[in-house]
Amino acid sequence: MSMLRTMVEFRDRYINMRDASAEQVKFGKTLKSVIFDKWENVTNIKNGNHYTLLSEDIINATNDRDGQKMTLYTKGGKLYVRENKEFQSKFE
Repeated sequence: MSMLRTMVEFRDRYINMRDASAEQVKFGKTLKSVIFDKWENVTNIKNGNHYTLLSEDIINATNDRDGQKMTLYTKGGKLYVRENKEFQSKFE
């Protein structure tokens, strides 16, 4: 399991726990804001599908593209990544 997925599941567990203490809920919300800074609804221009934008401050660490800025977005429990300029041209 990827580190990001583990962090998301951990965050969701604390945000959504019905029996969580106030401290645990506060921790989960803080974790959410640290990991993902956006949480905006976006729409794919081509197909009209709706996604949630999580962050535009992801760094591509692939050797030949090291340092490239990426956008992270999600739908249906899946995470997607696109280069920032490409994302901006395909979503509104």
